[in-house]
Amino acid sequence: MSDDDQAATEQTLVLARGLEEAFIGIGRRCGQEDIAVYDVKKAIAILVKEGITEDEAREYLEFNSIGAWVGQSTPLWLEPMTLPQLYDWDEGRVLFSELSEKEDADAQGWEKEVSVH
Repeated sequence: MSDDDQAATEQTLVLARGLEEAFIGIGRRCGQEDIAVYDVKKAIAILVKEGITEDEAREYLEFNSIGAWVGQSTPLWLEPMTLPQLYDWDEGRVLFSELSEKEDADAQGWEKEVSVH
């Protein structure tokens, strides 16, 4: 393998310093670089152990981590929930967009799009 080929296949993950216990894995998507994935609830618990409230921890994460773009390797911050929790998450808001029959047929097993903010 040439140096150029090796450089093209090397990838760097961006990791959140101090939140190692909230790391839950690698996120993978077609045609995209792999990214680190963190559990928001676990990250909040870590910050609460350091002496701040849950609200302060969420605000800190929203501004400094979830809301921070650090390039193509920016980590994904996962809000774990079940489908019933998703349906209730936005207090009764209609979550599924209407797809045409063609779009629905093209989805091939994927759920309809979900609007989450």
